[in-house]
Amino acid sequence: MIKKILIICTGLALGLGAGCGDKVTEPETPPPVAAADLPTQIQAAFSSADTQLKGMADQAVKAFQAGNWPLSLGTFNKMLTRTDLTEEQYTLASRCIMTVNAKLQAAQANGDQRAQKFLQQQEISK
Repeated sequence: MIKKILIICTGLALGLGAGCGDKVTEPETPPPVAAADLPTQIQAAFSSADTQLKGMADQAVKAFQAGNWPLSLGTFNKMLTRTDLTEEQYTLASRCIMTVNAKLQAAQANGDQRAQKFLQQQEISK
């Protein structure tokens, strides 16, 4: 009888313990927007936004297309401070920031002094 109780208690302990320690997975960070897709995706996501927000989106895209990474990054960052962004717009702008940062770092690695200066200023302001 004692053996049966011991076996049952051990089984319960193992059964209850099996559910403990499950890892809680963090949500995955969305990937950066492909550079070639950035203009189209931004224009589509912000096409019905208010005039000011749409203007900011257009400015960020034009700066991106011109290779003005600091202006594009600054504009996307400023857009994220807006409280009227939809979740889709906020996520897309965040993904665009990753894309622009990659462009800035590549420009710095290729000797672009403007990119290097901008990234140094960002580091100092952190």
